[in-house]
Amino acid sequence: MEWREGFFATRDQELLLQAALLEGSDAIEAWEKWKSITDFEGHMDRGSFRLLPLLYKNLQHHGVRDPLMNRLKGVYRLVWYENQKLFYDMSEILRYLHNAGIKTMVLKGTALTLLYYKNYGVRPMADIDILVPTSQASSAIDLLRKAGWMSTTKSIEKDLRYRHSTEFKNQSGKEFDLHWHLLFESCREDSDRDFWEGSVPTAVCGVSTSALNPVDTLLHIIIHGVRWNPEPSIRWIADAMTVINYSDLEIDWRRLIEQAKTHRVGLRLKRALNYLKDKFQARIPSSVMAEVNDIPVSPVERFEYRYIMNSQENALLGGFPLYLIEYLRLTNGTGLLPSVVEFPKFFQYRFNARNLRQLLFLILSAGIRRTNKKLLSKMITDGTKS
Repeated sequence: MEWREGFFATRDQELLLQAALLEGSDAIEAWEKWKSITDFEGHMDRGSFRLLPLLYKNLQHHGVRDPLMNRLKGVYRLVWYENQKLFYDMSEILRYLHNAGIKTMVLKGTALTLLYYKNYGVRPMADIDILVPTSQASSAIDLLRKAGWMSTTKSIEKDLRYRHSTEFKNQSGKEFDLHWHLLFESCREDSDRDFWEGSVPTAVCGVSTSALNPVDTLLHIIIHGVRWNPEPSIRWIADAMTVINYSDLEIDWRRLIEQAKTHRVGLRLKRALNYLKDKFQARIPSSVMAEVNDIPVSPVERFEYRYIMNSQENALLGGFPLYLIEYLRLTNGTGLLPSVVEFPKFFQYRFNARNLRQLLFLILSAGIRRTNKKLLSKMITDGTKS
């Protein structure tokens, strides 16, 4: 099977991932091959660079002795130091929210570091991600603003209705993302009930909080990772494999499949799990794979998947088709009349003046290209006849 989508690894990246994730001779062989084709003095894509700490720990575990190990160790120690600072900053935010009675859940790198990697140096983190209940999101935003945190949120009411998160920054340059929905694709008022009910306890620098359970963690990793990203997003592969292969864990595959159906992300789950099984020998039972591949996929999901495989900048209508898909997801099951009534509000929220100018330009450009193509075809036909 060929894996051409932008969120799957290139051949060079696959070797790096195999060296960082596999066991025994498979890991060593992948390391030797990757090392032989990698220019350590030249440019390395950021997605690959962020896997170097994990590579270092796996090679160290296998007793590899190589002059490059000191360089890898330096990257590992830098990540360990940076993550220590991030975790301390996060604990302060968590404590502040808790003192106001707001529940929290830590996401992404924080939860993965605490519960699965169990090492502060192997999983680089660019920022902090915290989830709060949808019903407490407005209070959390007001509270953070009073504490000096600034966000891109202009209309809390509309953001809570149409978005899943917002970014906060303070005067010290620190930043984090506040989420009120886990998935961008699932922003209904009750979308996160199962995630909260199935959450597990954890703590950040002594501050108690919660995290997604292993199954929901795996779902989040895949759905967040399997979309085009200007920065190679291959880290999702390492995260997913770490959860699947975690020694003390038994995956509830039935819940994973049902969650994918509920949130209508079955196609991405299929592609991701088949890829992990094919390229990295993920420990997924054959019976589970058969059931995963039988998940029904709607036309909206198929269109969405084709669209998120590549950069939207090169697409005919930019990001506008995704806005339409976003609206269809948001209003699914609400009935025709409520959907029609809601659309003007959504349109006003998403399509500002700049977006409308861009849309008109793209439509005009497409019309010109189509006209030119017809003229060229006619010229060729007339020339052939003469």
